[in-house]
Amino acid sequence: MAQRGRKPTPPSEKRRRGTAQPSRDIAVVLDVANSDSIGEKVEIPDGIPTAAEIIWKDYAPAAEKIGTLRACDAMSFAQWCVMTAHLQAAWSMRGDSGEDASVPIPSSYIQQWRTLGEMFGLVGLKSRVVSGGKPKGDENGGGRPSANPFARNGKR
Repeated sequence: MAQRGRKPTPPSEKRRRGTAQPSRDIAVVLDVANSDSIGEKVEIPDGIPTAAEIIWKDYAPAAEKIGTLRACDAMSFAQWCVMTAHLQAAWSMRGDSGEDASVPIPSSYIQQWRTLGEMFGLVGLKSRVVSGGKPKGDENGGGRPSANPFARNGKR
């Protein structure tokens, strides 16, 4: 639903006039794609457990190589490493007969671990999805999507 009244002034116009208030212009996007920290080796933060350090040394080179791990993401990646170490420890607490000797792991903890891993491109299907292929279009190969939103029905 549209707001009443006149349209808001764009932040670029406010900056030009000198009336910009950064606290009100919350739609400003930080450009990290052109950051100078891309390609740098990210250091392990102090204070993480040794099990998490081992995981860091295993997974950090892959995340740096694909460009998802930067210096500004070090603490989030360290959190993922700590969560991975906790999950590995919990999953290894199984008895010899195969029964689970530990307390069940909350699904919210596993979901947070997966979300952080997907953010760094390390786990889950979403991290391996690559866009490409033929553009979606009509059946005639025109390259233009059909105007009918129900055109795909019956062709599954």
